Amino acid sequence: LARLLPVEVLFAEHPAVHLPSSYERLCRNGCEIYQSKIHTDHPIGTRVRICDAKGHFFALGEVREYESGTAIAMIKLFEL
Repeated sequence: LARLLPVEVLFAEHPAVHLPSSYERLCRNGCEIYQSKIHTDHPIGTRVRICDAKGHFFALGEVREYESGTAIAMIKLFEL
């Protein structure tokens, strides 16, 4: 008897980033989220679990460097 696990379990070792609803909307639409705006400071290349304000996981992201600073870019959306 096989059991299904939530996809978030696969990324449990990555730190979670909780986005306020306005940034969540931007992220779901493919915009990068600057760390300075959400008060995080993960190193470049760090993979993160992106969660909504209630803590629900919806995407995997990666910290990348841009002209205006470091930002979290969504790699894969898991929930519509």
